[in-house]
Amino acid sequence: MRPRHWALVWALCGSGCLLPTLEQADGGQGGRAQVSTIGGDTNAGGDNQSGTASLGGNVGLGGVSGSNEAGEAGNVSEVGQGGSGAESGSAVGGSFDAGGVSAVAGHRDVGGAGSGGSLGGTAAASGIAGAGGAVSGSAGTAGASGKGGGANCSQNLCTGCSVLANKPGDSCAGCGKYTCDGSEAVTCQSTCGGTKPVCDSGTNTCVTCTQDNDCKTTSLPVCLANTCVACRSPAASCQGTTPRKCNTSGGWDDQSVVAGTCGATCTPGALTCKTAVAQQCASNGVDQISSGSTTPCNCSAPGRYIKVASDVVLDTQTGLRWDFPGHAADNYANASAVCANKGMHVPTVAQLTGLLLTGSVATACGQAVSLAVDSVAFPSITAGPRYWTNQVEGIPGFMLVFYFWGPSGTPPTSGSGTTERRPDELVAYLCVK
Repeated sequence: MRPRHWALVWALCGSGCLLPTLEQADGGQGGRAQVSTIGGDTNAGGDNQSGTASLGGNVGLGGVSGSNEAGEAGNVSEVGQGGSGAESGSAVGGSFDAGGVSAVAGHRDVGGAGSGGSLGGTAAASGIAGAGGAVSGSAGTAGASGKGGGANCSQNLCTGCSVLANKPGDSCAGCGKYTCDGSEAVTCQSTCGGTKPVCDSGTNTCVTCTQDNDCKTTSLPVCLANTCVACRSPAASCQGTTPRKCNTSGGWDDQSVVAGTCGATCTPGALTCKTAVAQQCASNGVDQISSGSTTPCNCSAPGRYIKVASDVVLDTQTGLRWDFPGHAADNYANASAVCANKGMHVPTVAQLTGLLLTGSVATACGQAVSLAVDSVAFPSITAGPRYWTNQVEGIPGFMLVFYFWGPSGTPPTSGSGTTERRPDELVAYLCVK
């Protein structure tokens, strides 16, 4: 049952005067209302439902109106659930429809159990409405949650409250580590990168590669023992005219340039005679350069002799190494000492005999009326002169010396022989190893 309210009413008397009278009027539930009329018949103020609200308050006096109804909010009977919040704040109390000038004054306490608890407090609004205006106060805006209210959570390692599925820093997915994904979750992130971007699932370690496709540079296209290398043994290739073989460590080892390999047309250092000019194959296996001798040549065995150093010639047929280009006449003691200083010795009769060319090469030399000895490799050897050997003659105090002859006869041929000399005589010589 709603409570009765008294209202002050202005009534018309017979002479046109206005007399105040007091009437009962129904106010809004839970509050008092005062209404007045002026200039005509009017009903008492209408019902104003206030109801139950989380925010309650005492509402001020209603506005004065012309011929329209005006009402006012009553006391709200219930106050929302209070909390344990420490802070309070003020807010706008109510809003007005038309014509009113509102004086706003609201206040609320803010609380709540834990995070986001119920808000409670009081609010008040008052205003004076113009003609035809109606006061319709509304509850003030809720304040922020009070600090320190409610129970605290036990923070996880990511500073949140959730129970994490995995511990940050623990290993995951082979080479990964769990890291915080915000404050309430973790995610698995790979630790591999930089020079070791690949995870070896067998060892759970970060490596450079596990397969050839992991090697991105053309110079190191092969994966060997988790390292990008140049090749895989026993691969072979050419670097220009230089042949290469892959070693067990995945690197290329240069091989000797050889005629007929990797585009080389001659073996570097190979001696040849071309238009009486002594020449040797350049290091690239293609070009010809000077042999270092200015003596005109007229007989050679192409490919047999190779100049392996500025003063050493290799006989590829016998494997012997001869000094280049030979020595002027000297006694045996000096000749022997010079050879020894070079790591060599004075040759034997057989070794000197082996310098005579044979077969078609010898025939070509004879037809050119030339001694059948390669004149590019041994520019100091000619027919007639003697050369020391390291062999002793049967006659005490004498050493065997060697000489070449030819070409002579039909067809022209070349040959050799020996004789003796005393060790103190001056004889030309060669050194061999």
